[in-house]
Amino acid sequence: MKPKIALFTFSETREEFYEKRKHLVAEETNKILQSVGDGIDLMVYPEIRNKRQAVQMVKEAKTHGIDAAIFHVPIWSAPNMAVTAARLLQAPVLILGNERLETSSLVGALAVAGGLDQCGIPHRRIIGDLPEESIRHSVMSFCQAAYTVSALTGSTFGCFGGRSTGI
Repeated sequence: MKPKIALFTFSETREEFYEKRKHLVAEETNKILQSVGDGIDLMVYPEIRNKRQAVQMVKEAKTHGIDAAIFHVPIWSAPNMAVTAARLLQAPVLILGNERLETSSLVGALAVAGGLDQCGIPHRRIIGDLPEESIRHSVMSFCQAAYTVSALTGSTFGCFGGRSTGI
């Protein structure tokens, strides 16, 4: 079995700002799609540009039994959308941003991470160009670890013989 990972791309809510950068969103999203390969079952959802969409996409993803989510922040995005999504999702979250100056991704990804930190939602942060092997390896390691945790949830280890004390 392969890890089942939801890809949520968060984008700017302001139309004028978004229109100037939507080609950057497409470029960065294509890098992800070309880089992850066959190692994971990537479920790609439409761009999220408001809280209503965030709620709708997460509810849909939960019906598919995902192991984790990648919160892709290719340009600036309001952190509250990602915080709302993470609270509803209740699954491991990876925040993925890029280092391109013209995208404002780094600032957006750090703002999302700060919002999750303030709410006590654990997450992993990766900033870089996904085609780079080290970045790709980090993303794939996160996905595999999330899958392993998901697969082991509810399992029992070390119970044998005699009466259990529930430890």
